[in-house]
Amino acid sequence: TRLAALEAHLKHLNPRLVLERGYAIAHDASGAVVHEAAMLAPGDKLAITFAHGAAQTEVQSTTP
Repeated sequence: TRLAALEAHLKHLNPRLVLERGYAIAHDASGAVVHEAAMLAPGDKLAITFAHGAAQTEVQSTTP
């Protein structure tokens, strides 16, 4: 029972399953995950990973 509970918990943390729920992961030009808008400036390039595919984009503006 404990093993099944741990397996279910790990499944919820799987990044691919998080993306399937509609989230995306943004990486800056160095490949670091972007955690907050304060890490960005206009003109910065981003790579966005979705559950199905990816996109390249450029920051136009940020808000705190």
